[in-house]
Amino acid sequence: MLAAGCFVVLAALLLHRGTCATIRARLSVRQRRAVSMPVAEAMMHVQHILPTDVQQLFLHDNRKLNHHGERTLAVIDQMNGLARNIQEELDATKLQCDQSLLVLDDAVRQLGEDQGRLETDLGYEQSGLTEWESRKDSAATVLSKTLLDEHNAFCQHEASGIRAKLASANSDFRVSQSVIGHTNCRHNNSGNNNTATANAVLLEAYMDSCLSGTHNQPSHHVLSGLSEGRERQLWTSLMQAAAHRPRGEATTPMRDESIPTSKCSVGGSALCPVLLNSFAVLIGETYRDIRRLNRRLEQLSSECDSGRQRFNQNIAGLQRAIDTANAQVASHDARIERLRTDLRLARRTATQKAAERAEKAEECREAQEKAETSMCGMIKIRGEIAIMANTTELIQDCEVSNWQYGECSASCGDHGGLQNITRSVVSEATPKLGTPCPPLNAVMVCSRRPCPVDCQMDGWSEWTRCSADCGYGTKYSYRNVLVEARHGGAACGARQQSTACGGGVRSRRRDVLVEAKGRGTCPGKDSTHRYEEIPCNAHPCPPHPVCQSKADIVLVLDGSGTVLLEHFDSIKDLAKSLVRQTALNATAGHAQVGVVVFSHEATVASRLTDDRTSLIGAIDHTQWAGREAATADALIKAEQVLQNGVSEPRELGESTIVHLRHTSIT
Repeated sequence: MLAAGCFVVLAALLLHRGTCATIRARLSVRQRRAVSMPVAEAMMHVQHILPTDVQQLFLHDNRKLNHHGERTLAVIDQMNGLARNIQEELDATKLQCDQSLLVLDDAVRQLGEDQGRLETDLGYEQSGLTEWESRKDSAATVLSKTLLDEHNAFCQHEASGIRAKLASANSDFRVSQSVIGHTNCRHNNSGNNNTATANAVLLEAYMDSCLSGTHNQPSHHVLSGLSEGRERQLWTSLMQAAAHRPRGEATTPMRDESIPTSKCSVGGSALCPVLLNSFAVLIGETYRDIRRLNRRLEQLSSECDSGRQRFNQNIAGLQRAIDTANAQVASHDARIERLRTDLRLARRTATQKAAERAEKAEECREAQEKAETSMCGMIKIRGEIAIMANTTELIQDCEVSNWQYGECSASCGDHGGLQNITRSVVSEATPKLGTPCPPLNAVMVCSRRPCPVDCQMDGWSEWTRCSADCGYGTKYSYRNVLVEARHGGAACGARQQSTACGGGVRSRRRDVLVEAKGRGTCPGKDSTHRYEEIPCNAHPCPPHPVCQSKADIVLVLDGSGTVLLEHFDSIKDLAKSLVRQTALNATAGHAQVGVVVFSHEATVASRLTDDRTSLIGAIDHTQWAGREAATADALIKAEQVLQNGVSEPRELGESTIVHLRHTSIT
């Protein structure tokens, strides 16, 4: 029966079309499938919708219809109505599936972009956390060295030594004055003008009697209060006076009145001028030492106060640095936790959406396959009915083009927008026999996806206090993220900016020539006695500095979806500014620059070169792709540029990769 049916259909087609090749070419996929489908299979697919009287036709032994044309047309028309219903159901299923799959595809794509942005932001936050923890540890390490305690201990030790010397000098001064008072020389000096021999003899007698320690005379008790150094100095003076005795006059008799009646009383004798002169010298030197020690004590106090102030300033600066670092560590920790939570949610949601998309695609495939099979079955049964009625006219169903989609009334939203779709007729249906054309116009829901949420940040904070009270330092300004970017919204900009403050510092240090021995002391290396600082270069920096160091630099431009198009233009402007403000001449020992741009893939825009015009042109030609961020691939590509970009042998300069993102530099 199948062979006979096919022969009748083909014979009719030959009458109308001419050749078998032409027939085969004009048969649609659906028609070819219908021709090859067995009648039993076709009946199985459509019997649930076929009218009972049509089904009965295939149960009788004689299945030939009445040759009456109206009866044939009525049955075929009834079959075409069913086919049109199936076609409309198929169109609705296809549109609904296309819309659902488009929404799911958008969701999966957007979640992928969100994951890329979150991973990039997380990397930067972790890098910032590491940086601030390092700053905190460095400040804490310096703070823990207790340099102020060492300075205070040194000052206290030095001051104690000076005060001990000052106390001894004051004591010697008082003792010397007391000795003068006990001699009564100032009031009873009635000695004669004897010779130096008599003076020497009297000195020896005085030394033997008054300084021997065996007499309980007032002068002896006073002299015993002299310090060892001063007593030695006095003895030396007296011995020098005794040494002036002429050798030949050693036995010259003395007048009786020149010998003092009391062993420790020199009043009225020729010994008084010598003794007074020795003690006058002693008192003068002692007084000079007292003044010198007092001045040194004042100088030490001033130096120690200055050093203590400097150390306190450094300690305050270090403590501010630690406080700032603690605040930033806490801020980075908080955002890292939020980003990790969002990243886990994005990954889980992406997995769910991908599975949902696969499930929906399979569901749509099965629904469309079922409707398409029903259409083929309906065409097959209709062809069998035409054969049973001995109809020789070719049956052509209406064929239409694919849908053409108009503009959507909304770009996003929970309910999306509306979109007009149209299609045109490719082949008209055979009058009265072919299935009429389905609707050529329809309205569908479109852009049903979450709207982008731009990152929202608060305003920049006031500049922090300079990290150094004197000399070069840094001050910072911060801002916090209020709302994280989602669904392809504008990514967050830089959260921190810094600027130099305080100018520079010139310093000088004194080295130790001879190490301290015994109980001697030596100032510490950071003591004000050995280390001095003065500010320098406090004037503002030039507005357009030029980098003249020798370096191999690769600029990595972020053209991913984490950066808006207008931000990418700003990144390009920043890159060109860096190129303009860098001395480029590899042969002269200056820099050469390469350029890499990336989104979902990394591209080398320029190898290492010192051609400024070429570099700026390469940057101008870079394009914003706006897809997921392949940051790791870009950094690997930049390393390859550094390794392979030198065209001529030369000494390797400092290799630097500069990542430009949101008009910030890392």
